[in-house]
Amino acid sequence: MTDESPSTLIQRVGESWGSAFRDMVLIVSSILIAFSLEAWWDSRSTLHEERAALSAVRDDFRAARQELDSVLVRNERVVETVGVVLALNSEDVARLAPDSALQLLHYAYGGGLTFDPPTGALQALLFAGTLGDIRNHILAAELSAWPGLMDEIDEDQVFIIDSFNRLQDIRVRTGTMEQSMIFRGLLPGPAKMSQSEVLAALLAAPQDREILARHMASVQGLLDELGDVDRRLDALLEQLDAELGDSVSDGSRG
Repeated sequence: MTDESPSTLIQRVGESWGSAFRDMVLIVSSILIAFSLEAWWDSRSTLHEERAALSAVRDDFRAARQELDSVLVRNERVVETVGVVLALNSEDVARLAPDSALQLLHYAYGGGLTFDPPTGALQALLFAGTLGDIRNHILAAELSAWPGLMDEIDEDQVFIIDSFNRLQDIRVRTGTMEQSMIFRGLLPGPAKMSQSEVLAALLAAPQDREILARHMASVQGLLDELGDVDRRLDALLEQLDAELGDSVSDGSRG
């Protein structure tokens, strides 16, 4: 058996401890790298999920943009037409051409539109409690305020629905509902009244004119409210486009 000198033994022990230390460093480094990779992957996964959720929200808002445009155009026409109808006297109505009378009937008594945009994607985020996890906190705050804005609109839209139902009651009571449907080809003819006679019957009673005026006021009130919605909707779409890195003009109003 060969005796080892103390210096040689100390050297070998030092090498063993050095090797163990290197192994320990490698193990710790590997664990740290694994954790970093897992965190990186989770971050990428979270980012992907956030983009998918925001993309779905943007799709809903783009559909809302189109619906809002239709509501604004229709309701502005309703307010304008009702104003014209309420200014008519019996002689004015009698002189109306059939097409003119029919157009007045269509817009004045067809009613204004309510604004009921799709909100499924945003509601899903709110329900899951993940809206606050969106990295862009300004965008998250704007999105969280949207349902409250829609609730305010819904309160005003109750008056439109109520006054519209009252208008339909007038049409049924005066027997003009069926005649209007014949004019539009929804029922077989012949009509028992002309378009001007239908309009005259609807305007004959002062209380019926008052109901029409209330409907006009409720539609105008909604238009006033939708002015703010219009601006905020455009701003939200711009923020969503910027967040998702897409063109503002893609699918939104130009």
